[in-house]
Amino acid sequence: MSKLEVQIVTVETEVFEVMQAHLSARMNGDIERVKASYAEDWSDDKGYTKNSLKDWHLSYAIGNSKLDISIDFRTVEVVVEGHNAYISPIRIDTSKGRTSQKYHLRKDTDGVWRIVYTQVVDWESGPMDDKTQALKDEIDRTAMVVRSHREKLLRDRWRPGYHFVAPEGVAMPFDPNGAIYWKGRYHLFYIFVMVHHKYFLHLYKLYPGPEKF
Repeated sequence: MSKLEVQIVTVETEVFEVMQAHLSARMNGDIERVKASYAEDWSDDKGYTKNSLKDWHLSYAIGNSKLDISIDFRTVEVVVEGHNAYISPIRIDTSKGRTSQKYHLRKDTDGVWRIVYTQVVDWESGPMDDKTQALKDEIDRTAMVVRSHREKLLRDRWRPGYHFVAPEGVAMPFDPNGAIYWKGRYHLFYIFVMVHHKYFLHLYKLYPGPEKF
């Protein structure tokens, strides 16, 4: 007695295969198939629409010659939200460098997934291998942590709204002095060190520098 084998295809797999077919068609110069994969209201982050498609939206080939290009799907994630799906990052390497792209797809009334929006989320002008990409990704993650921390600080209602620095030289010993309110104004003083490089000696005079605001 034979067993009936049933292969379950998830929506995520279906979207992934649609993107593979789209990029394969572009690499093979199958223009009509590529056009059919774009929704009628397709656009990209540069402002192009389906009525203003350029050659690079349609093919990775010039005439009968294919461009030297590789497409990396290994790190992609597919997120499905009803009839909308998002897939990224699809990394495309050419002689000009690497672009990482994000695609928004929509399941139309005919049941076909089509691309609605194309966005370049990262771009490198030089060649990238796995090690270099991993290092860059780590740098980007660190930058986002720093940004998040900075935004948190900016939301702190008790954080000072002004940052004072000396106009030149060195403000030793780095702390403001003599913050007073006098004749309708706030005054903030600092110790200002005038440094002269003469005869390899550091000569200095101390000045009280007032700042009014």
